[in-house]
Amino acid sequence: HIFLVDDVTVAKKYWKKKRPQTDFKYGRLLYSNGVLVPRYYGIVKPDDWRAKQFYKDPLYHWYLVMERINGIAFKDIEEGDMELFTPLHRSQLEKALALGIRPKTPIDFNESMFDRERGLVYLINFRSWQNGRVSDPEFSRENLDRLYSRIRSEPGGI
Repeated sequence: HIFLVDDVTVAKKYWKKKRPQTDFKYGRLLYSNGVLVPRYYGIVKPDDWRAKQFYKDPLYHWYLVMERINGIAFKDIEEGDMELFTPLHRSQLEKALALGIRPKTPIDFNESMFDRERGLVYLINFRSWQNGRVSDPEFSRENLDRLYSRIRSEPGGI
């Protein structure tokens, strides 16, 4: 769940503290090194005493407060926009890989937002990212070439 805080800020709800800490850690590192990701402001847990004014049940959730990205999800990108999305996404992923940060699992294009108006692609959701060698064959230039060419050739993505 993502909650709108104001016009430029959102708060993403988590059940446990560790997951927003992982997102915060990688998001801040990527942002500070020029990778397009939302700017992360902090992790908060509402004070139950103050929240009682608004909710009768205690709040057990943690919230990652971050910049709001005005974009569309990968699954909603129109076929004509794939030519723009593909190289932009790849450039952001390659910047992250150059920093030694990569997904633990196969690349998930749904963990990105496309800002059509500004022509930008943001990487989001770093819960399954890690530090480490990028020697995994999935991240070789040859495999990335194949992966990104499949996106362009298949309407609606992979």
